Amino acid sequence: MIEVELDRLIDAGVLNSAVRDGAELAVWAAVHGLGTLLADRLMMLASPEAADLQTERLLRAVLAGLAQGVTTAA
Repeated sequence: MIEVELDRLIDAGVLNSAVRDGAELAVWAAVHGLGTLLADRLMMLASPEAADLQTERLLRAVLAGLAQGVTTAA
């Protein structure tokens, strides 16, 4: 699913295709990290809406970083 959404962002011109390789790892790791923090109660948020807001904020930050076009050697 992440792969499809990243491809859609590239098709829409939001992301450069040069950063596509491995981008799903960055997105998955970030969302997994937040999910783990919330599930293990290491981070407490006031409501499900607050969790949604922080998830969106996290994804926007990761995508903004990817949009900068920084690539690393594999």
